[in-house]
Amino acid sequence: MNAITIGQTNAEIVDFLPPPQSPERLPHPRTCLGL
Repeated sequence: MNAITIGQTNAEIVDFLPPPQSPERLPHPRTCLGL
């Protein structure tokens, strides 16, 4: 399912962003996909 790909992409984005920037404040990939 696409959920695995979304999870991996989200994990990569969280790992790419610095600790101060919380992923909760930024738009999640799921929001962009309309999930």
